[in-house]
Amino acid sequence: MKTYLMQSGDKYKIGQAKSPIARRKQLQTGSSEKIEVVSYCDESLVSEKQLHELYSSDRDEGEWFNLSEDDVSNILTLMQDDDSKDYGRTNMTFVFSKRTRDKLNLLSGLTGSSKSDLFEKGINKWIDSLGLDFDTLFDMKDKLNSC
Repeated sequence: MKTYLMQSGDKYKIGQAKSPIARRKQLQTGSSEKIEVVSYCDESLVSEKQLHELYSSDRDEGEWFNLSEDDVSNILTLMQDDDSKDYGRTNMTFVFSKRTRDKLNLLSGLTGSSKSDLFEKGINKWIDSLGLDFDTLFDMKDKLNSC
């Protein structure tokens, strides 16, 4: 299955289909406004459910959403082919309140850093504050998994 993002006017549809192109044709039959496929990816990379939860506060009707340019840009980034394995990174989806997303957008704009980098720095700072020896914990986990 594929997770897709379609656009019709100023609304965006987040959905799932075996063939987003065929799904667009089905939707177009019942719509007077042009519907375009913006992007799609394998569901294993980004799930429809995750995106619906992430943008629930922007839901218009059904699977249609009022998304900002930043929202669309973030979704497109998530849907890109996952070549992050070369860099030891992976795509993850987190659900934040609209206020938290606004804060990340503001900080990103002020600092020129990506929201992902800001979030990663914040998480790493929090993890470091726990004072845990993660190397030892990972070794213990590996030993338990080998039993």
